[in-house]
Parts: sequence; structure tokens; C-alpha cells
Amino acid sequence: MASHGSDGGIAAAISVVVPFYNLERYVRPCLDSVVASFRRLPAGSRPAVEVVCVDDGSSDSTGAILDEYAGGLPRQDLAGLDVRVVHQPNGGEGAARNAGVAASGGSWVTFLDGDDIWLANHLEVAAPLLARHPGADIVALRYANFDDGTEPPEPTSAEERVFDVAEAIPSDVLFNVGVFPTFFSRGLLERVGGFSALPLGADRLYVAQCLARAATVVRCDAVVHGYRIRAGSMARAVWNARKVASQCDYAFGSLQALHASGRALGREGQSYLASLWLSDVPNRLARLPRAERRASWERWRATLGSECVRSLPRFDRVRRLLRRSSFSMRLSLALARLLRKTGVS
Repeated sequence: MASHGSDGGIAAAISVVVPFYNLERYVRPCLDSVVASFRRLPAGSRPAVEVVCVDDGSSDSTGAILDEYAGGLPRQDLAGLDVRVVHQPNGGEGAARNAGVAASGGSWVTFLDGDDIWLANHLEVAAPLLARHPGADIVALRYANFDDGTEPPEPTSAEERVFDVAEAIPSDVLFNVGVFPTFFSRGLLERVGGFSALPLGADRLYVAQCLARAATVVRCDAVVHGYRIRAGSMARAVWNARKVASQCDYAFGSLQALHASGRALGREGQSYLASLWLSDVPNRLARLPRAERRASWERWRATLGSECVRSLPRFDRVRRLLRRSSFSMRLSLALARLLRKTGVS
């Protein structure tokens, strides 16, 4: 594992972890957007920022472009900004993010996908928020989608709200806090541990695990991040057994983490998690080719009696119906699809 970049010994206030895998055409737009956001701040008010780029075993020129970019970063007019590169064998996005966090040193950690961009206002909005709420565990902003090949969205600004989530997690937090554009305190990440290896849903599972251990969340509706929609991304790929298994693990893992925390969920939040688990997952199962269906169904069926699924009182009747019908894969999947279609779950 090699690391490249400036060696000025910056004690970073903010660490930006960016995984890259075969993203050669997106490296410069992604990193240029961070540099532009940093440059937009007055020199005297810039926080120390380190960008930890993780080349996750790319087979194209991504790694070479990253090294060139880090080595060519101007030192004088970008004092306080450090771009470093970590090279590792391919291990998936979760492993790349974990490596980036381990190599970083900022008191705040935020994540950026290698094909996404920061909007120009990102640090203008985020830096004062972090300064105003030094004791928060999570400071979350918003992103907007844009299609590959089109112009990124316009940035917006908004006021912040502070939530105490030590005893209850409101729906506004559960629905609107994601892995990005979000800043996590170093202490929270140390309590939570690393990302899972799930190919789908690892982001959401990680956020659920963070919320289960956080005390204070700050939410701001400012749009500061452009999320690029690409045709070849995992999220847009055809559903297969691997993706269904990931959704099972994400949904069940989120329920487990939130149930173990003992924190109350609002009616809407409970409905969201229950419907994801009790109807969306079996609905995906029903669409798999027959050869792939049974193993995934057995995986889902085994959790219907678990304590965290039983803890959702509004949906317990649906859970019991599905469990009673689970002696037959065909019957249980048909019932789940019917319940979903009629809006019961």
C-alpha cells in the first residue's frame, strides 16, 4: 500500500474519503470540485482539509491519474489542503472507505464517491455548521441527482435543525441522513466500526448503525453535493440473487442495530423499515429466476421470528401472516406481493 501527496504535516480538521475503482474519466472533475469549494473560502477562514483518495485496485489509469493529481497540487495558494492517495488490491467500496478512514486523521470525516462532485458552496455551508456544533456526532446536508453527461445541480442554502437522538430517532433524521453529504465525528466512527462488504445497501446500514450510537444530529437542507447517475452503477443494475441478499442484510441489519439501541422510531420510520423488510424484500425475491430464488427466500424466511422484526407492532400482524405461510415459498411470496399491492405493508 503506497501513499502519495503533500507531506506538510497538516493536522486536518476535515477528512474527505474518496474511493475510486476504474473511474479514470471522473477523477479530475471529482477532485477539482473539492479544490474549487476550498478555494472559494477566504484564506483566513479555511479549515484544514485532507482528501484521502483510495484507488481500490483499478485496472485502468485511475491510480496513475490520482498520483499525478496529488503530486501536482499547488502548495502555496492551497495551503491547508492536502490530497493523498492510498493504493490497495480490489476489495470493494466498503473496504476502500474503511482504508480511507484508517489513513485519515481529521476530527470530522465525510465521504464522497469518485464519480460524484461537491457543489461550489459545500465548504461555505459545512465549515460554519461544524464550527457551531463541535459536540455533534453527525452533521448532515443534502445532495441532488444529475444524469451523467448533464450539468450538475445548482447549490442551495438553508437553516439547520438540531435533533437529540439519544432516546428517539425522528423520521426526518431516519429518512434524510445518508452517508453523503454528511460529516461524522471521529469519535462516532470509532464506536461504530467499519463499513460492511455488502454490494448494495452498505451505506444505509452504516447510517443506521451510526444513528443507533449517536446523541446529537444536525440537519441542514442546503444542497451541496451532486450525485451522478450512471448507467453502469451497481444501484441501477438488474436485480439478481446477490442484490436481493444485500437488501436482506441491509434491512435486517438496520432493524437489528436500531432495535438494540433501544431508541424509539416514529410511526413513519417504523413503517418504512417494516415495509422494506416485510414486503419489498420478498417482492424482489419473487422476481428472481427460479434457480436463484430458493436460497434467497430461505435467508429472508429465517428472520421472520427474530426479536427485532417482532418489535414492529404496527406490522406484526403482517409478519405473522407471512410466517404462517412460509412453509411454501410460492404462497409466502404471492401473499407478500398481494399485501404490498394493496398497501397493507
